[in-house]
Amino acid sequence: MEPEKDIFDEWADERAKRPWIIRKLQFIPMWWDNDGKYLHTTIKRGIKSVWYWLPIIWKDRHWDSHYIFEIMKHKIKAQSKYIGSRGIHMRAERDAEIMMTCVRLMETIQEDTYSSEYSDYHKTKHWFEDVPGKEGYSSWESRLMEENFDDFLRNIH
Repeated sequence: MEPEKDIFDEWADERAKRPWIIRKLQFIPMWWDNDGKYLHTTIKRGIKSVWYWLPIIWKDRHWDSHYIFEIMKHKIKAQSKYIGSRGIHMRAERDAEIMMTCVRLMETIQEDTYSSEYSDYHKTKHWFEDVPGKEGYSSWESRLMEENFDDFLRNIH
């Protein structure tokens, strides 16, 4: 004896009996009620988004982290403005401030503010030496002369 079908199996069987064109035509009113009647605003919003992002995407290149920061900064600035101006939740203004702090930190990273700061705390001598047995080849050599990384690490925090 076959077990009873649940309501979803019955629905699937009834649906499968109908021709595919009827199923597609029955989908149209459901689409219209949920998405179709807002199609004009969806298109308008999409065009605005393309226009908003076009300058950023135009400058995007895949070889450097600078451009990913540009994309993230652009998005975070927009979200900060949106969330902060509308007061969507209790801490909206504070969250907008934190977002803008993130944008400023990304700008600092892009400017390489921290990437060479450590070089102020050490002295290194660099030179080239001929490679024995390979005429015309040189190797790059270096020697740490003096370092004070303890002060550097103290100043980071």
